[in-house]
Amino acid sequence: EDGTFKPNGKMTAAETLLFCARAAGVDPTVQNQIAADRQEEMYQVLPTSNNMNVWAAKEMAVAVEAGVLSIAELEALSQVDPATVTSESAGRTKLEQTMSRENICMYLVRAMQLEPLARSLATYPLSYGDRNEISSALQPYVYVLTNFGIVKGKETGNFDPKGAVTRAEMTTMLCRA
Repeated sequence: EDGTFKPNGKMTAAETLLFCARAAGVDPTVQNQIAADRQEEMYQVLPTSNNMNVWAAKEMAVAVEAGVLSIAELEALSQVDPATVTSESAGRTKLEQTMSRENICMYLVRAMQLEPLARSLATYPLSYGDRNEISSALQPYVYVLTNFGIVKGKETGNFDPKGAVTRAEMTTMLCRA
């Protein structure tokens, strides 16, 4: 809102997916066509909170079209998280909350069109101190990005799979990608 980048600010799931859509490298003319083709669908699926169904629609349409996430995954992320509902608040959608580092790896691998590689792996040894905390289904994605030098973990030698990513960290991953 104030024109600053806020590098230490935690990325929301929506912001993360928009960054991943940009990493897919879709030509701007094609982006506009995808957005036009999926305009009504995005308007219906994306939450109206913060006008997300307007400002995020184009890049979310690209993310769906490029295979970064499925429409079913986007619908699930667009639902209000019951854990955020209080007597004072109707709650926030999962798109408005942070996304775990391990999930970000999955979406970034998809954006880079490397999911077939991740799915084909039989073993994926990780050297992070907290490797056992990485969900088994997401370990191949973390492994692929680690091997390509896109994620390097924390200074402590841990990956922090359930932790959030800052804007600076996400920008660094995208530059490496």
